[in-house]
Amino acid sequence: MVGVLAVKDLALAKTRLAEQLSTGIRARLVLAMMRDTVAVLHRSGAAGVVVVSPDPRVLAAAEESGARVLAESATPGASTRGHAQLNRAFVAGSTVAAHAWEDPRVMLVQADLPAARADHLATAADLAIGTARAIITDRDGSGTTLLVVDRAGELTDRPPRFGSGSARRHVAQGATDLSTLRGHPPWPDLRTDVDTLEDLAVAAHLGTGDHTRAVIAELHASGALSQTG
Repeated sequence: MVGVLAVKDLALAKTRLAEQLSTGIRARLVLAMMRDTVAVLHRSGAAGVVVVSPDPRVLAAAEESGARVLAESATPGASTRGHAQLNRAFVAGSTVAAHAWEDPRVMLVQADLPAARADHLATAADLAIGTARAIITDRDGSGTTLLVVDRAGELTDRPPRFGSGSARRHVAQGATDLSTLRGHPPWPDLRTDVDTLEDLAVAAHLGTGDHTRAVIAELHASGALSQTG
C-alpha cells in the first residue's frame, strides 16, 4: 500500500482558523500535521508516501519526511479550485504511485490527521482488503478522512469525491464504510481531522505526533487553545 496526501498552498490552508490564528502559525500547523501524517504512514508499513502540493514549502517538508513529491502546478488542471482541485491532486499523486510501485493499493489520506496511530492505519488497510474501495469517516460521519482503493490506476477513470458530504458520495461509488463495520474499533484518532481549534484540542487529547505537539505547545503558551482546553 502507498499513502497519498494532497496539501493546499499554505496561504490558503485552514481558512476556518483565520480569525483565531495568524497566517504564519496556520502554515506551521499545516506543515506539522502533514509531517506527522507522513511519519505515521511510514510506521504503518506503507511501501511509500506521495505528497502533492502547489506550495514549495510543503514539498520541501514532505521530502525531508521521506515522501515522494509532485508539484501540483505541473499537473493538468492545476488551476481548478476547491474540492475539484483536491480530488485532481489525489488522482495525480495516485498516478505517480501507480508508475513507481506497479499499480499498488493506495490510501488517500487527509494531511491533517496528527493523532493517527500506525497500528490503526495498518488495521484499516487490512480490513479494506477484498473491497474495491473503503473509507473511514470523520467525527460527524459526513466527511472522509481516508479512502483505500484497490488499484491506484483505477482513480484515473473513477476519481475520489472528497469535499463536504463526501462520505455519502464515496459510499455511492461503492466504497465500504469501515466506520460502520460490526465489531470494528472506534478509531477516534483516524476520524479526527483538524479544521477548528476544537478539532485540534481533541487531537491533542488523543495524542499527536511530535511536530504537531510542538505547535500545540506554542498555541497553549499564547492562550490560543485556552478556550478549548
